[in-house]
This record gives sequence, C-alpha cells and structure tokens, in this order.
Amino acid sequence: MLAIPAPRRKCHAVAPCFPARRARPERVASDPSRSLSSPFPEPGRHDLDPFPPLKRDSVLPRGAGRRGAPSLAPAEAAKVAEILVRHADLPGNLLPILHDVQHALGWVPAGAIGQIAKAIGRSRAEVHGVVTFYHDFRQEPPGRHVLKVCQAESCQACGSRELTAHVERTLGCQLGSTSPDGAVTVEPVYCLGNCATSPAVQLDGRLHGRVTTAKIDALLQQARSQS
Repeated sequence: MLAIPAPRRKCHAVAPCFPARRARPERVASDPSRSLSSPFPEPGRHDLDPFPPLKRDSVLPRGAGRRGAPSLAPAEAAKVAEILVRHADLPGNLLPILHDVQHALGWVPAGAIGQIAKAIGRSRAEVHGVVTFYHDFRQEPPGRHVLKVCQAESCQACGSRELTAHVERTLGCQLGSTSPDGAVTVEPVYCLGNCATSPAVQLDGRLHGRVTTAKIDALLQQARSQS
C-alpha cells in the first residue's frame, strides 16, 4: 500500500514592522543671513566644527596651536649654520648634522630643530622624532664632564649594576642626569666594545676597563680637580 504524502503548508511572508522614522529637528543658524541648508560653519566660527584647524607643522598641539620653539643664542645659531653648510650636499645628512651639533654644543637644543629642518627640507616633527628616538642625543645641556657607564650583559655580569649604584650615591644623581653641582653627567651606554675588560666606562671620550669602585672614585676626583 503506497503512502500518500501530506500536502505542504503555504508560508505567507509577513512584512516587517519598523517604527516610523522621526523627522530631524531643524538647525538654527547663528547668523540669520546664513543658509540653514549649509553644513559648514561661517568663516571664523569653529564652535560648530569638532576639529578646528591646527597650525601647519605642529608636533604637539596645545590649545589653539603649537607652542613656539625657543630661539638659539647668536653664537650657537652661527655654529649650527656652519654645520649645515658643511653637510649641505651630503645625502642622508640628518644624522651627521645632529652628531656634529651635539659635538659642537654638547647637546641638541630645541631651538636648533627648526633651523635644521628648514635647511634640509624636513619638518620639525621628523627632526624631533630622530632626536628623541636615539638616546645618544641629549636634549638638555650636560655637565662639565660626561661619564658613560656600560649596561650591557657582559658588564652587568662583572658588576656594572653595583658600579652604577656607587656612582649614583657618590654624585648624588640618578643615571641619565647631572650632579647637583653641574660637574658630571652620568649616562647609560649599551656596549662600549670593551667586553674583555668589563665593567667598562667612558669618561670624556676616554675608555676605561676593569673599573672598580676605587678606580671610579679616582677618575671622578681627577675630573673634578681639572674643572
């Protein structure tokens, strides 16, 4: 006996019910002469625009625009200008310029960033980014002497951390700062290429190896006596 299948039920599509769309409220213009249909505020009005225009080449906008960069002393500006002329035709001259500026002035002043950027056709933000990226560039004037203490693995295994703590106690300043009397700036450095005689330090560009607390005290005393 054959089974007769039951007839299928027809499905009737039901139209979805959406709430009626409300009309948008009319926008009232502050200026009666201005058209209500215009989506842009009148010239000089930024209260209706959530993104007011900023000054060109701004790095860190604050308030109405970028803070003004400090100006260089005439003697410092002349030195920077001489360096820029010397490296004018050198491709990729930004890093050599910054190294020479720091060698001549002891640091890279904020006032020199604009002068450098204008000379090489870069923005202030690009030059500022390079200065802040490489820790070797100083953004503050150093002391009369600069002491670099190696913090690499080989020197750490031979006691550079204890040596660094002793230097900080002796000078009364933290790593990366200057002593209160302005005599010595202590900076970290990550490998001086003198791993065979760890721990190593560099004082005013001169390398010293197998440095102990007694040896670093003698080096600092000699440097202070010469300043």
